[in-house]
Amino acid sequence: MYSATFNQTCDDFELRLSESLNKIWDYILDDKNRYWTQAVKQILSKESRLIRDNLKVAACNLKDSDCPEWLYDFVCYDYDNIGLKDVILVAESEWRNPFTNDYLQDIQEDFEKLLMARAKYRIMIFEGETKEEVETTVIYLQKIISNSKLSQPGDRYMFAGWIRAKEFYFHSHIHN
Repeated sequence: MYSATFNQTCDDFELRLSESLNKIWDYILDDKNRYWTQAVKQILSKESRLIRDNLKVAACNLKDSDCPEWLYDFVCYDYDNIGLKDVILVAESEWRNPFTNDYLQDIQEDFEKLLMARAKYRIMIFEGETKEEVETTVIYLQKIISNSKLSQPGDRYMFAGWIRAKEFYFHSHIHN
């Protein structure tokens, strides 16, 4: 079970990705953060390669990765014999750390990397105790987008907040 808040600008990829992330239990071996991160990267890799042929992915500890982690937790890009042609998707994830006092600050630090990305899709995956906490985090991150001079009109952001009640909350945002 999951909740999705998509405006009319949600596209097929975002919808398909939200449905796949909702099946994360198919990928998880254990309830440790490293397995969650691995499962998210596997889903991102599978779905992003369906966007178009010959795309490459960069992610740490991912079997089908074309190269190790590069700038972001996950990157899907187009590369040819001349060089980098396009960046399709970048993603950052931040799981709750029991040893930190300011979890929202941890999320913000990772999210701000996405503001600099020139990619069609920017995805922030994070964790919250309740749906309300996840929604509050999304609102906070949207304020950062609105305040930033880095984000341009038309930039797409997708938020996937894992609620500890064992479901995802999804929200799509297009900067105007």
